[in-house]
Amino acid sequence: MTITVAFLGAIGVLELIIGFKNRNVHLIRDFITSSLMIISMLVSFKAAQYSKKGRNPQFNYGFLRVNIIAAFTNMIYILCSVLFKFLDLVHTMIEHKEEQSHAQVHASEGHTVAEIVGHDDHAH
Repeated sequence: MTITVAFLGAIGVLELIIGFKNRNVHLIRDFITSSLMIISMLVSFKAAQYSKKGRNPQFNYGFLRVNIIAAFTNMIYILCSVLFKFLDLVHTMIEHKEEQSHAQVHASEGHTVAEIVGHDDHAH
């Protein structure tokens, strides 16, 4: 458990450093995802420890329900993560489709690939 968390943490910090150095939003987003994964793992680990505790006068059934709460929290995180990744995928597909259609228009006008790549709409 600790080796996995340490490995994910090291990769996350490396992504953060490279992301800030290269101004890459995707690496910074991966760092945030890694951090949330580490938090999720730690919450699950702590919940597993608490669930082994016996009952006491304050908690009649012990801490058996802590696992359920941790699983619910992790499920919410996973659902939100899937939703945002899906939205990012749709956004990327729309951007690439616009770029392809833009390149096809210029190609049909007889421009070369070098002219299309160097083309700047803001200069006109």
